[in-house]
Amino acid sequence: MAIVDSIMNLLTRQTITSLADRLGAPPSAVQMGIGTSITALLIGIANRGRDSDFVSQVFDLVKGADTQDILKTLPNLASGAGASSAAMEEGMKLSSLVLRGQQSSIENFIGRQSGLTADAGRELMSLAAALTAGFLGYRVRDTGLAAFSFAYTIRSEASKIQGLLPPGLPNLLAAVSIPAELGTAEGSAGKGGGRKLAYALIGLLLLVLIAWLVSHGGN
Repeated sequence: MAIVDSIMNLLTRQTITSLADRLGAPPSAVQMGIGTSITALLIGIANRGRDSDFVSQVFDLVKGADTQDILKTLPNLASGAGASSAAMEEGMKLSSLVLRGQQSSIENFIGRQSGLTADAGRELMSLAAALTAGFLGYRVRDTGLAAFSFAYTIRSEASKIQGLLPPGLPNLLAAVSIPAELGTAEGSAGKGGGRKLAYALIGLLLLVLIAWLVSHGGN
């Protein structure tokens, strides 16, 4: 069973129906959106699974997640009454850490892809992130995973769930996985290359000027 299915099995029909009623959407659309949100979070973790600092942050966050508390809070989360709960805060921390600056774009994409509004994507992701944090925390404690084995487990699952992402979403997740330092380095390299070209052109012009002066001086 894929890890996405294991997390989705934590959802009760009551939870899905409650969230669907609040969003004014079919339960099937809500279920699809939550599944896509969970998949996006897991792929986001897998994409950066070789970044030891990132993995340590995710690992420390989920290993402290109270799975039972999250499951008890699910009905309130679905009804909108658990916005300030510990479960919601853990989910928000996880989604923010994994999705970074692309979070709003990814949430909007999931909302529209599920046949709902863009704003509904935020609700779907909030519930999905809390569920994901709770399940991963349970998996870490139950199997005694260390940070490196946790990262390996998520990466090994990625190949099974990659195909669950709708077209377009992998591109948004790929942007999340690019380290910020890389963009800065590329920008610096580009500026450095531009300066070298300018210096070379100036040197060439000086050589031409010197040659002209020498030839005219001889005349």
